Amino acid sequence: MGRVSPRGENAFQQPKGTPRGLRPELPALTRMTQLNQHSDPFLKSQPTPSLMADTIHFEVEIPSETSQGHDVQERILALLEAREFSAKDLFGVKLALEEALVNAIKHGNGMDPDKTVRVRCTVNSTMVEIDIEDEGEGFDPEDVPDPTDDDNLEKPSGRGLMLMRAFMSSVEYNSQGNRVLMAKHRSQED
Repeated sequence: MGRVSPRGENAFQQPKGTPRGLRPELPALTRMTQLNQHSDPFLKSQPTPSLMADTIHFEVEIPSETSQGHDVQERILALLEAREFSAKDLFGVKLALEEALVNAIKHGNGMDPDKTVRVRCTVNSTMVEIDIEDEGEGFDPEDVPDPTDDDNLEKPSGRGLMLMRAFMSSVEYNSQGNRVLMAKHRSQED
């Protein structure tokens, strides 16, 4: 039996490389958990969970490895595909999610193997919310230069944040800058 961690989760003894929050005997990203969204004000627009609703919630902590981020990305996209989100929506979420995960793993955690990235996701038939938190010091998104400014056209920084904002319905950061909440509402069909 696992012990309860300070965050209220079950903490299992896990083989190295197994994302936290998943039982070691289960394949990565298969255990779904219902979140208590009322305990976290940053997750303000999540619907109330119901066993009969089509809303899926999951939470996972992954090591600071881009391959683990890719697995989370594929899991979320599969949930959207199952709900028949459009190819345009899938493309936008995939791009924004990849940028946010890479930012958390590389820039936030500095690829430190001792640090993790926590991903919380809520998906239903009308929207997806993705909350990504790293263990880094954070940053101020307002300090990131505008990549469309003439002086910054050849600089690599800022493009990922610009793309995230362009493809998602909303992108918000906590005050520390180490946690992003992105939401994408299903596009209206033409």
